[in-house]
Amino acid sequence: MKELLLNWERTLSTVFIYPSLFQNFQILGLFSQKIPFFHKIPYTLKIEASLEIPLIFPHQIHSNHVLEINSHFLKNRKGDALITEKEALLLGIKTADCIPILISTQNKELIGAVHAGWRGSIKGILYNVLKIFLNKGFKPKEILIAMGPHIKTCCYEVKEDLVEELKLHFENYKKFLIFREKKFFLSLEKINLFQACELGIPFKNLWFSSDCTFCLNHLYWSHRFHKKNKRYQISLIGKL
Repeated sequence: MKELLLNWERTLSTVFIYPSLFQNFQILGLFSQKIPFFHKIPYTLKIEASLEIPLIFPHQIHSNHVLEINSHFLKNRKGDALITEKEALLLGIKTADCIPILISTQNKELIGAVHAGWRGSIKGILYNVLKIFLNKGFKPKEILIAMGPHIKTCCYEVKEDLVEELKLHFENYKKFLIFREKKFFLSLEKINLFQACELGIPFKNLWFSSDCTFCLNHLYWSHRFHKKNKRYQISLIGKL
């Protein structure tokens, strides 16, 4: 499988990042660096001559809506998180500053992929996904979460209207903000970490990328930095 993914890296002219937490449990989860303009994302991953694995991406709308995938086909369904218990498929999301979050149970029975921008994060998209995991009978200690490259508080300046929106949803909203040079800077990571911890996910079960997409704009697409010229990177998690 590793050789296959290395071939896919070469095909897409990108680099994949494999969370060590997932590697420890042999979970297929990865975050890409930027996908060049001249590449379109294929919707199947060829495993061998007679076997192709579907890649399923939602139509992302910056919501807290979760789609449960029960087949190998998803067409024009709107939402910002996917979960599945089915095998032989890959769940994917696209980001350019928003935080990509991959989730799996330790036994790989249930997996999920989350696109968490500020709107989805404030509305509790990760909380919604994790509640489904828990309602299906999995314990918090069985759930693993990886948060990929995204714009960090060093660069994510937000306006007061967003701060007011944050206040409406979180009493502890100040923990998610840094006030510097008379400006507010938001931590998407801390908002989503709070949601995971509120549901009892152990901190040791979380992995965080240290990469800021704005700072490392030569490696990642950044909505803030590249503006109209930006594209995206992809994050994938699979059961093969």
